[in-house]
Amino acid sequence: MTPTVRKGEFAARVIGVINAGSSSLKFAFYEEERRIISGQVDGLGSQPAAKASGQDGEALEPPNLGRKPPTTPSQVLPVLLPWAKEMLGGRRLAALGHRVVQGGVRHTRHERVTPDVK
Repeated sequence: MTPTVRKGEFAARVIGVINAGSSSLKFAFYEEERRIISGQVDGLGSQPAAKASGQDGEALEPPNLGRKPPTTPSQVLPVLLPWAKEMLGGRRLAALGHRVVQGGVRHTRHERVTPDVK
């Protein structure tokens, strides 16, 4: 089934990926297999700084971390998501995934996080 595209809308949907660490949050947004926005917020808990780039590597105005900057990766999301929505224009975010790297010896490949996996 082909999605209906109205005037001003884009047919391709966007997939977002985040990778939260102990003091940073990296992010990327893809349209099909093409990365269209990427960046990171480093220095969480000390001196946070954000940077972002577009699909050709050009610098973009990064998310504004505000007067009370985030101190944890989870505090970055309420800043990042509205910024991303603005940067994506009319593109629709279809999904947002998080990279988890805590698999141990039982989980050594990509897999969906389900109640059994937890």
